[in-house]
Amino acid sequence: MQAISFLRRTSFQWAIVFAVLVTGLLYWRTLDYPFTNWDDPQYITENEQLIPLSWEAVRTEFSREVAANYHPVTMLSYSLEVALFGKDAGAMHRTNLFLHLLNIVLVAAFLRRLTGDRMMTALAVVIWAVHPLRVESVAWLSARKDLLMLFFGLLMLLAYHRWKRKGDRWAYLASALAFALAGLSKGMAVSLVPILLLVDLYAADQRSLRAMLLDKIPFVLIALTIGLVTLRAQSAEIAVSGGSITVLERFLLGPANIVAYAVSTIAPMKLCARYVYPITNGSLPGWYVPVGLVTLAALLWIGWRTWRDRDLGIGPVKFGLWFFVLGLLPVLQWLPVGAAIRADRYTYMAGIGIALVLSWAVLWLADQLAPKRTIPVTLAIGCSFTGWLARTTSERIPVWSTPIAVRTDMIAGDPMGHVGYLDRAISYDRAGDTAAALADFDRAVARAGARDHKPRYDRGMFHLKHEHYELAMQDLLVVFQAGAGGRTLVPNMLFAQLGMGMCADVEGNATQALRSDSTSLDIWNIRAACRIQQGDTRGAFADLVGSLHLDRTKQETWLLMAWAFRTHGRPDMACRIMGAGLVVGPMLHPWLQGRLRTERDHCAIGTGS
Repeated sequence: MQAISFLRRTSFQWAIVFAVLVTGLLYWRTLDYPFTNWDDPQYITENEQLIPLSWEAVRTEFSREVAANYHPVTMLSYSLEVALFGKDAGAMHRTNLFLHLLNIVLVAAFLRRLTGDRMMTALAVVIWAVHPLRVESVAWLSARKDLLMLFFGLLMLLAYHRWKRKGDRWAYLASALAFALAGLSKGMAVSLVPILLLVDLYAADQRSLRAMLLDKIPFVLIALTIGLVTLRAQSAEIAVSGGSITVLERFLLGPANIVAYAVSTIAPMKLCARYVYPITNGSLPGWYVPVGLVTLAALLWIGWRTWRDRDLGIGPVKFGLWFFVLGLLPVLQWLPVGAAIRADRYTYMAGIGIALVLSWAVLWLADQLAPKRTIPVTLAIGCSFTGWLARTTSERIPVWSTPIAVRTDMIAGDPMGHVGYLDRAISYDRAGDTAAALADFDRAVARAGARDHKPRYDRGMFHLKHEHYELAMQDLLVVFQAGAGGRTLVPNMLFAQLGMGMCADVEGNATQALRSDSTSLDIWNIRAACRIQQGDTRGAFADLVGSLHLDRTKQETWLLMAWAFRTHGRPDMACRIMGAGLVVGPMLHPWLQGRLRTERDHCAIGTGS
């Protein structure tokens, strides 16, 4: 008997080692992947407040929101990497992969202690680890919050389970602390609180509901705090996407989404980096309402059966099902945040539950097919299924290899929408492929039509950047006539006119624009540039002084001031400005960048690069 026990124990351990090794090999290529331009700029590459880990960094991250999220622990993990490696994509991908591998071990530890079934646990862990729905959370650096939330969440569940078994007060305190850290990594961690009740029910807790709820009070208080902070951070992101659907459709969207996530887990096909609302004529497809109703009824019935049989313990199937449902609860789009109806990364924690259900199903099927050869049949079915999952994951990972690949994947999920083409156009432009960028801008404009003028505005800005001033003016004028565009529209139209050599028109239009918006630095500066070109340096100085009153740090203003002094016959003052570090470049517009080179040449100042 001891030999059999040892064999089972070592087989379980080797299965977990196998899961770690296979997962590591699958994701190894991500270590060479660059940053994407989807959220990575806000979190990392263009985040000037992201500094090396220090007390100042701790104060900064705990006192601000980033990209409509409050997750200071996640941001501090980036700060630690910046301190050690700088903003290095490879180093950050190594951290993501390490956290995922660590989570594999923790999932195994939790399910093993919960169920006591090594084979079921091992199969569930492999299914969860290599599943293609994990790709987004692991291969995308901005999804670090999923990895950290689950890491601390699993520590919470392990500590809570220890407290349940041994009454260890320190384990209870450790569980509460781990939960707080999970919530500070990602607000979605609030769903861990009802999962604690599942742990109670799995162990056939004989206490009353009131008694079971009492020991959850500290966790509920932490969850309420996290939830309120998260809602405040995301208040500006409460989406209008899907805003035309009815209240009933919005309510039933939740249970319908549960079905969609379950189907994607069992048969992960047609996965996408962004799932848009499939709205036709202002409504969701017809199947959403009946599927939502049936799913809601089924969940209510299963919930009643689960509570009725609580004295006997709920078993792995009910535990896994409710773990899956509760894990998804904050992201079922009852409160729509963002423009997506679903996201693969939302299953990173919830997927543990359905992996357990699938593992149980494989064992049950093997027992039905060959009661006397359960183990080899289980291995055959399990290896076939997980092998298919691993192959699908291997095909899915390259989606995150470049910014263009990510945007192409989004287009595949919504080929008739304009957002994917617009985002890919910007990616092509940053990569230097202007022809491909313009083609995608054209596609975005054609698909958006008169519904959304942002693609046309962005195409105008693309033309302005590449000094196609007449084309830029055509697009920007359409946006202006439609009453769209923001505060930057008029200055950019003036810049296009300036590039076209229409200085007289620019001065008149700028003067008129300043009557309604006298705080626009760009308009003051553009009129100053025109006055310098026309030899009116006194008027230019007046404009530039007005601009400096608004902001003394804007380098474009100081560059124009240097040009004005040179034109006025004071090259010494121009070079003093250029040598004072007030103008470092680069400039946003090519025209100003050319002016910067000219002034540097006059003053014999290097670029410093």
